Amino acid sequence: MLQVGDKFDIVYSGNKKLDGVCLAGRKFARLMSVLQRLQETGDKVESDLFDNGIPEALGLVIGDEARANQLWEEELTFREAIEILTQAVQGHVVGDAEVGK
Repeated sequence: MLQVGDKFDIVYSGNKKLDGVCLAGRKFARLMSVLQRLQETGDKVESDLFDNGIPEALGLVIGDEARANQLWEEELTFREAIEILTQAVQGHVVGDAEVGK
């Protein structure tokens, strides 16, 4: 099982990879809050969530706010960002040794 601060791979879009960081309670709760808000919005995402929530959650997940903002502004699609956040949550729930079982 992962410990707080441990790094793990987040694979998205088939073969792209980011390093994720295992989060402590409050930060993980913030990540889950953003994902829950995204699920509740359906097709129409609030501008605050789109402009601030997703980049903040990406920053938590990869442990680098500046890099997360750059990824969000220049490289990631909305779908990829959601996939990264979802994979990060799954990475917290399932340790590396249990993946694929």
